[in-house]
Amino acid sequence: NNLNMELTKEREGKHGLVKDLKRLWNDLLGCESLTLEEIDKVKSEAARAGVYPDLESYYLNREEMMNYDLKRACNLVEFWHNKGVLDSRENPIRKVTEFIYGCLDTNGLFLHFEAFMRTIELLGSA
Repeated sequence: NNLNMELTKEREGKHGLVKDLKRLWNDLLGCESLTLEEIDKVKSEAARAGVYPDLESYYLNREEMMNYDLKRACNLVEFWHNKGVLDSRENPIRKVTEFIYGCLDTNGLFLHFEAFMRTIELLGSA
């Protein structure tokens, strides 16, 4: 029983470290103006809007995955539009929700949005 109390104490100490790392990560992302609670709220809203992948998506074939990711991209753009951050790449709400795509998706769809679209925008603004 004493061992369980020691483990509980140790785990409680780690929770603060996780929170500090979460803060650091989001600050590096450019979201220092949002509290962790606000970030969690935005991510929850994005999840309800169908922005994040579900576990079943890992069992899709390539064509199904492309269609699924395109649907998620449309959900994301609609989410940004509803939040009023569609035209602001530097907005922390947009940064919090778009970062997930750089980590999870490997099919190239989001590379199009992050690399090629930015290039086209730069060429069009000259």
